[in-house]
Amino acid sequence: MISKHVIKYIQSTVDDMVAESVRTQNEPLIKQIEDSHHTIKCQSDQIATQSVEIQTLQDKINEVENRIEEHEQYSRRASLRFNNVSAPVDNKGQIIILINTDQLVLDICNKNLKTIHLNRGHWEKSSNW
Repeated sequence: MISKHVIKYIQSTVDDMVAESVRTQNEPLIKQIEDSHHTIKCQSDQIATQSVEIQTLQDKINEVENRIEEHEQYSRRASLRFNNVSAPVDNKGQIIILINTDQLVLDICNKNLKTIHLNRGHWEKSSNW
Protein backbone atom coordinates (compact mmCIF):
# COMPACT_ATOMS: atom_id res chain seq x y z
CA MET A 1 0.00 0.00 0.00
CA ILE A 2 2.81 2.38 0.77
CA SER A 3 4.36 1.49 -2.54
CA LYS A 4 1.18 2.64 -4.32
CA HIS A 5 1.40 6.02 -2.56
CA VAL A 6 5.08 6.33 -3.43
CA ILE A 7 4.37 5.42 -7.06
CA LYS A 8 1.53 7.98 -7.23
CA TYR A 9 3.75 10.65 -5.69
CA ILE A 10 6.65 9.88 -8.01
CA GLN A 11 4.31 9.69 -11.01
CA SER A 12 2.74 13.03 -10.09
CA THR A 13 6.16 14.63 -9.64
CA VAL A 14 7.43 13.20 -12.92
CA ASP A 15 4.27 14.38 -14.70
CA ASP A 16 4.74 17.88 -13.26
CA MET A 17 8.40 17.93 -14.27
CA VAL A 18 7.61 16.73 -17.81
CA ALA A 19 4.82 19.29 -18.17
CA GLU A 20 7.11 22.09 -16.94
CA SER A 21 9.88 20.97 -19.26
CA VAL A 22 7.52 20.85 -22.25
CA ARG A 23 6.09 24.28 -21.37
CA THR A 24 9.57 25.75 -20.98
CA GLN A 25 10.71 24.29 -24.30
CA ASN A 26 7.55 25.35 -26.17
CA GLU A 27 7.17 28.92 -24.88
CA PRO A 28 9.87 30.40 -27.17
CA LEU A 29 8.47 28.48 -30.13
CA ILE A 30 4.93 29.64 -29.42
CA LYS A 31 6.17 33.24 -29.08
CA GLN A 32 8.05 32.92 -32.37
CA ILE A 33 4.92 31.54 -34.08
CA GLU A 34 2.79 34.39 -32.70
CA ASP A 35 5.36 36.99 -33.84
CA SER A 36 5.52 35.41 -37.29
CA HIS A 37 1.73 35.37 -37.50
CA HIS A 38 1.64 39.08 -36.60
CA THR A 39 4.31 39.88 -39.21
CA ILE A 40 2.45 37.92 -41.88
CA LYS A 41 -0.81 39.72 -41.02
CA CYS A 42 0.89 43.13 -41.30
CA GLN A 43 2.49 42.20 -44.62
CA SER A 44 -0.83 40.84 -45.94
CA ASP A 45 -2.52 44.12 -45.04
CA GLN A 46 0.26 46.07 -46.75
CA ILE A 47 -0.01 43.89 -49.87
CA ALA A 48 -3.77 44.44 -49.98
CA THR A 49 -3.29 48.22 -49.70
CA GLN A 50 -0.62 48.22 -52.39
CA SER A 51 -2.77 46.09 -54.66
CA VAL A 52 -5.55 48.68 -54.43
CA GLU A 53 -3.04 51.47 -55.12
CA ILE A 54 -1.59 49.58 -58.09
CA GLN A 55 -5.07 49.01 -59.56
CA THR A 56 -5.93 52.69 -59.08
CA LEU A 57 -2.70 53.74 -60.81
CA GLN A 58 -3.27 51.22 -63.61
CA ASP A 59 -6.76 52.65 -64.14
CA LYS A 60 -5.28 56.16 -64.32
CA ILE A 61 -2.64 55.00 -66.81
CA ASN A 62 -5.34 53.42 -68.98
CA GLU A 63 -7.39 56.61 -68.82
CA VAL A 64 -4.39 58.75 -69.79
CA GLU A 65 -3.48 56.38 -72.64
CA ASN A 66 -7.06 56.55 -73.93
CA ARG A 67 -7.04 60.35 -73.75
CA ILE A 68 -3.70 60.49 -75.57
CA GLU A 69 -5.05 58.19 -78.27
CA GLU A 70 -8.14 60.39 -78.66
CA HIS A 71 -5.96 63.49 -78.99
CA GLU A 72 -3.67 61.79 -81.49
CA GLN A 73 -6.65 60.68 -83.56
CA TYR A 74 -8.08 64.18 -83.44
CA SER A 75 -4.82 65.75 -84.54
CA ARG A 76 -4.37 63.21 -87.34
CA ARG A 77 -7.89 63.79 -88.56
CA ALA A 78 -7.18 67.43 -89.34
CA SER A 79 -3.71 66.94 -90.75
CA LEU A 80 -2.67 66.95 -94.38
CA ARG A 81 0.74 65.91 -95.57
CA PHE A 82 2.11 67.35 -98.78
CA ASN A 83 4.98 65.52 -100.41
CA ASN A 84 7.27 66.60 -103.24
CA VAL A 85 6.40 70.29 -102.97
CA SER A 86 8.83 72.25 -105.07
CA ALA A 87 10.87 74.62 -103.00
CA PRO A 88 13.36 77.20 -104.18
CA VAL A 89 16.93 75.92 -104.03
CA ASP A 90 20.27 77.66 -104.37
CA ASN A 91 22.86 76.87 -107.04
CA LYS A 92 24.17 73.93 -104.91
CA GLY A 93 20.72 72.33 -104.75
CA GLN A 94 20.23 73.23 -101.08
CA ILE A 95 16.83 74.46 -99.89
CA ILE A 96 16.80 78.15 -99.15
CA ILE A 97 16.14 78.44 -95.42
CA LEU A 98 13.96 81.55 -95.40
CA ILE A 99 11.00 80.33 -97.46
CA ASN A 100 7.34 80.49 -96.52
CA THR A 101 6.27 76.84 -96.67
CA ASP A 102 2.74 77.74 -95.59
CA GLN A 103 2.41 79.99 -98.63
CA LEU A 104 3.77 77.26 -100.93
CA VAL A 105 1.11 74.82 -99.68
CA LEU A 106 -1.61 77.49 -99.83
CA ASP A 107 -0.70 78.22 -103.44
CA ILE A 108 -1.04 74.52 -104.29
CA CYS A 109 -4.37 74.28 -102.45
CA ASN A 110 -5.75 77.45 -104.00
CA LYS A 111 -5.00 76.09 -107.46
CA ASN A 112 -6.72 72.77 -106.76
CA LEU A 113 -9.24 73.20 -103.92
CA LYS A 114 -10.48 76.79 -104.23
CA THR A 115 -10.51 77.47 -100.43
CA ILE A 116 -8.59 76.11 -97.46
CA HIS A 117 -7.92 77.08 -93.88
CA LEU A 118 -4.33 76.46 -92.79
CA ASN A 119 -3.55 76.57 -89.08
CA ARG A 120 0.15 75.83 -89.20
CA GLY A 121 2.80 74.31 -91.37
CA HIS A 122 5.78 72.11 -90.68
CA TRP A 123 8.57 71.49 -93.14
CA GLU A 124 10.22 68.08 -93.11
CA LYS A 125 13.30 67.45 -95.15
CA SER A 126 12.73 64.60 -97.57
CA SER A 127 15.07 61.61 -97.63
CA ASN A 128 16.02 62.36 -101.26
CA TRP A 129 17.50 65.78 -100.41
